[in-house]
Amino acid sequence: MVPKKTIVINFDTEVVDGKSVLEAFRAIVGSGPVQAIYRGERVDLSDILINEHQPAWGFREGVLPDHIKNVSVLEEDDFRQPLIALSYIGRFNHGTERKYWKAKGYTTEPVARSLAVRDSQGNLLATYGLNRVLIEGDRLDEFIEKMR
Repeated sequence: MVPKKTIVINFDTEVVDGKSVLEAFRAIVGSGPVQAIYRGERVDLSDILINEHQPAWGFREGVLPDHIKNVSVLEEDDFRQPLIALSYIGRFNHGTERKYWKAKGYTTEPVARSLAVRDSQGNLLATYGLNRVLIEGDRLDEFIEKMR
């Protein structure tokens, strides 16, 4: 079996927005080896993660771009995939998000103080709250591909 190639993630220059944060998170919680660069130096994952043995808990404060609070996995029951929570410092403009996802061919519906994004079959892709988006764990790749 061929060993997996090490993924290098430069948190100084490559991790700059929600999409790149999710891509970095996906790489770290995946099964491949990751090398992180932070503040110009190669660092251990323990230097950037809240808990290197539980990478699903997310990143230490100050590692991610200023406008992003954290990304983590929310534990769910046995009947559902876990949710990926991408939390921002500021609030979402649901009107802007609604227009964006509709232009991509998804439907949206307001749910209390949230905005649900569904595919053409009505399956949930993500739910936008006031300052975080909850992404269906089994659809993370699709969300990253389609998000702006």
